[in-house]
Amino acid sequence: MLCRLTFRITIACLLVWIVPSAFAEDDDKPSKPLRAGLIGLDTSHVIAFTRVFNDPKETGELAGVKVVAGYPGGTDFPPSATRVEKFTEQLRGMGLEIVDSIPALLKKVDVVLLESVDGRPHLDQVLPVLKAGKPVFIDKPLAGSLKDAVAIFEAAKLYDVPVFSSSSARFYDGPQKIRNGEIGDVLGCDTFGPCPIQPTHPDLFWYGIHGVEGLFTCMGTGCETVTRVTTDDFDVVVGKWKDGRIGTFRGLRKGKIESGGTAFGSKTILPFGGSGGYRPLLVEIAKFFRTGNPPVSATETIEIFAFMEAADESKRQGGVPVSIQDVLKQASVGTTTWKGEWDGGGEHCGELRCLARRLSGNNWEAIFTGYCNRKFAYDVKMQGKQQGDQIVFSGEANLGDKDGGLYKWTGEVNAGTFIGRYSSEKGKRGTFKMQRL
Repeated sequence: MLCRLTFRITIACLLVWIVPSAFAEDDDKPSKPLRAGLIGLDTSHVIAFTRVFNDPKETGELAGVKVVAGYPGGTDFPPSATRVEKFTEQLRGMGLEIVDSIPALLKKVDVVLLESVDGRPHLDQVLPVLKAGKPVFIDKPLAGSLKDAVAIFEAAKLYDVPVFSSSSARFYDGPQKIRNGEIGDVLGCDTFGPCPIQPTHPDLFWYGIHGVEGLFTCMGTGCETVTRVTTDDFDVVVGKWKDGRIGTFRGLRKGKIESGGTAFGSKTILPFGGSGGYRPLLVEIAKFFRTGNPPVSATETIEIFAFMEAADESKRQGGVPVSIQDVLKQASVGTTTWKGEWDGGGEHCGELRCLARRLSGNNWEAIFTGYCNRKFAYDVKMQGKQQGDQIVFSGEANLGDKDGGLYKWTGEVNAGTFIGRYSSEKGKRGTFKMQRL
């Protein structure tokens, strides 16, 4: 019987082999609500979302999801550290089971809402979800960096698991009318909204994302350059689209702070407000969980985060225009996907896939997914360093007597090829070879 074997190689870090679980057990019973789990109980969203999904009076898409368990998570990020305990206890009082790890959560749910208010741990938190094959919605911000945002979608592709991320602002009535053609062709758009800055995140990731999401909902993809003017109290970020259109976001940190915008169309000009609650977003999440079809493409979400990263780069350079493609290229350096085979005398042969990314300097991380004919899991510590054009790594893993005892692993990444070898103290040997996708 075919099974999936997953392992992580961290060059100068930790390598872990993990066995993912199956998709929802009740996929053949559409009348039974999907069991949803929460990761990160440090945002008011977990309370609001649970109240809606678990309301017995809900019908339609919203009746198809029930939140059943949560993993608190939490970081030293002030908005997290000061709220995680309060929201965890509140959810416990609402009947949710609180678990002490993400793997424990994944055993109890079909789908996942990754809600951690701190975007920095999102990549690490979503990886076990993807390995388990669970569809996942990632709340704003998708990640704590553009590099991590790119890596999340690469990992989703690798594991073939549906993912989407969005601000609730995308699904408000005004932006949706504009997106769906009510004003004709969209010739431009100006949005505005609160933009408090958290030093742990790029400036617009934390709250400016709402206004930027609204801008892209109206304008669509195709932004080429970003220019930012900033003071202590305000930001104006101007995007130039490849077809000559211009879109702007004004970030507010002083005075009356509201959200909204104005879209300029071939038929009319339409102002729109910046409120609409969470329900429209939750309907889209429920539909996504049921169908596996994201309502927002990975391409558009990545461009939104590249827009915000380019705004920071423009600020660093004194307000000059910055190319979105340049910041995307920089963020994608060191994030690669690989596919090939591994062999070891028959029993452990099969397809091998890998997502590799540079963490910093000479520290690399690679996530391997292999296939074998039975389930097992183990940890491996790998050390490695850059040697000229190669990344060379080595490490050991004790699989126990049944599987060959202590294994030694070596391998090299060179241009478009990732090759390696392993051998055990009991004489078992094998190789692997992958090509960059």
